[in-house]
Amino acid sequence: MVDDAFFVRRGPFGLDEIGAAIGARSRPGPSDARRLARGVASFSTAGPEDVCFLGGGASSIDPRACRALACIVNAENESQLPEAVIPLVCANPKLAFAIVAEMFHESRDGARGISPAAGIHPTSRVGADCSIQAGANVAARATIGDRCNIQANAVIGEGVSIGDDCFIGANVSLSHAVLGNRVILHRGVCVGQDGFGFVSGREGHVKMPQLGRVLIGDDVEVGANSTIDRGTLEDTTIGDGTKIDNLVQIGHNTRIGRHCLLCSQVGVAGSAVLGDGVVLGGQVGIADHTTIGAGAQVLAKSGVSGVIPAGEKYAGIPAHPVREWYRTVAAMWRLGKKKGPRDGARAKSESG
Repeated sequence: MVDDAFFVRRGPFGLDEIGAAIGARSRPGPSDARRLARGVASFSTAGPEDVCFLGGGASSIDPRACRALACIVNAENESQLPEAVIPLVCANPKLAFAIVAEMFHESRDGARGISPAAGIHPTSRVGADCSIQAGANVAARATIGDRCNIQANAVIGEGVSIGDDCFIGANVSLSHAVLGNRVILHRGVCVGQDGFGFVSGREGHVKMPQLGRVLIGDDVEVGANSTIDRGTLEDTTIGDGTKIDNLVQIGHNTRIGRHCLLCSQVGVAGSAVLGDGVVLGGQVGIADHTTIGAGAQVLAKSGVSGVIPAGEKYAGIPAHPVREWYRTVAAMWRLGKKKGPRDGARAKSESG
């Protein structure tokens, strides 16, 4: 449930206003359009003042059980809703619901304004309408754009540049980095630290100086406790719109394209290149200097050490085309079920 202790409630909003925001068409009738919704809820808990949604893949849910004021649905499910529920018909109900939920609720991010307990160097520049919480440290020559929210104990290193409307979570550490606009870094993210670069010799491992930066584009989101190393000589780059889950490691000199999705515990080694729209499932490992083409997908727990062509779907260790992987797994299962001569003898011995 949505707890007002953690979120600021907004509204109410008329169904006409909600429908316009998501480009939906609702049941005709001016009386319906003027009715007010006061919040959002899940399909199973929504009441007569709530808006909910029903996705196209929810086969286990009976649309007739809906008790909401209005339900965001696709055209296929519209006719199955109860007569009392007002349908808001969209091609992508889940996406539309995300927009509506944001209309109604805003996270409580603590006190606004700049705390006197924040450390802000006199040579840094902080834009208009920013919030900087207690314990945050903004070092020399750092630049923060307008309307940014810097949470408690975040460290903004020397010369770091942050664009407008960014959210920097508690205990984030930023160095050698340039961030675009509307970037979200959740708690504990580390950006710009040394990459894992050493030259081995007789006397041991000599550290290679890491002289590059991290460049993060607009509308990028990075999950809690993820790490992004700066480049050695070239920059580590994260393209516009890319979303990175919790506990992800991105090595030095890596280039990640626009609108990629990296799920939890992904590890990307140095100098890998990911094209636009690449999707990596949980715990995927990418070897150094690997190239993954635009739009390619890698299934969870796979290991990639070669080139993946654009638009392909790969799985396994080592990763290969997903249909081949499925056939390999099926063959292994069949081999495991077969009984060899020793299995038969052992079974006879145990029964005797």
